[in-house]
Amino acid sequence: MSLTISVHEIDKSSGEISADIVLPEGADLAGFERWRENLYGSTRAVSLGLILLPTLRLRDIQVAGPDLIKLKKEAECIAEHAALFAPDTGCEEGTIRARAQNIGHACDLAAAHGGMVWIS
Repeated sequence: MSLTISVHEIDKSSGEISADIVLPEGADLAGFERWRENLYGSTRAVSLGLILLPTLRLRDIQVAGPDLIKLKKEAECIAEHAALFAPDTGCEEGTIRARAQNIGHACDLAAAHGGMVWIS
């Protein structure tokens, strides 16, 4: 299984999740399911100061508002340190970087539409 990214608008009157914002093909990929533990939820990720992404170890995450900036910064940190995570994930740095960039782009899109990012 794969971790996927979705972006949703939030209804301004009710605060509930409304329409999906369609991502380009492949832009919805956040990595392999096992990355919940050996990348995003790893001790290494926590030691780099990540807070939001490590919660994937326990559950899906939904991020909106000012936390979108935090999530984007965490994704950028993963991309910047892809070489550190490659041995633990068994994946190439480029793959890690691309998936982290997908998260960052989703954050930009959600922020532009007053929406949220859901990683599941």
